Amino acid sequence: MIFFLIFLTVNENSNEPPADEADPACNSLEQLHKEHTTTNQNFSQQVLLKDGENNEQKSANPNPFATNLDHLPSESYNYRTFDLGDNIKLCVRTEIDAYDIISVKGVEKTRPLLVKSLIEYDQKITGGWRMKLENQKAGCFATELKTNNCKLTKWMLQAHLANVPHMKLGWISRTNPKDPFVHSILGITDHPVKEIASELGLDLHQVWGGLKYILTVLRKLSEGSYILLRDPQRKNIYVYRTQPNEFKNKKVAAK
Repeated sequence: MIFFLIFLTVNENSNEPPADEADPACNSLEQLHKEHTTTNQNFSQQVLLKDGENNEQKSANPNPFATNLDHLPSESYNYRTFDLGDNIKLCVRTEIDAYDIISVKGVEKTRPLLVKSLIEYDQKITGGWRMKLENQKAGCFATELKTNNCKLTKWMLQAHLANVPHMKLGWISRTNPKDPFVHSILGITDHPVKEIASELGLDLHQVWGGLKYILTVLRKLSEGSYILLRDPQRKNIYVYRTQPNEFKNKKVAAK
């Protein structure tokens, strides 16, 4: 069995991305990925209302990953099927992090949300969110669109697949720059998915053409195991064939 540990990246698209080794060690590539993944999950649970069942939106089916021993974070999974044509159908497990209630022409409606967060580990890189967020929020977000382009693009695609129109974004900063375990929530912003996709230059309909092309190429390959790899600084996708049972009974950290 293969266990994929999916870590969130930090400043992956920056001109000077985090290094494998750094001083202090808590700013190394691996440690930042673990820290951001943890803070992102914790944030998604902290912002939920938990004072009664009236706040809960229950899915028709139970969590497919839950066992009697699990204490899983609140999450809703929806399965959707997309027909790409040429006898290619794609079944996707999508995620909804939360729901909020909005008023539309005096009528209250429930709206699905994606809840994510960004992290500030070094104020020298961001310019200091504590000083800039209140008056220069747009500038801070524009910088994150550049330095975390790949991650934000993934989130927008996740929202598109799940048919989620808005994202709540938390701005998380270390309380002490050298302490990766204590953080402060500096603010929460609301972003329409279509607007972020536009700022990223992402055509949410065109991506289906790119995916269909990749699937068409892969279907022509002989049966086996393959790895798709994309360099974050280049627009190339590489396909590597692996040896049989290459990852059998191994843990793979997907960074």
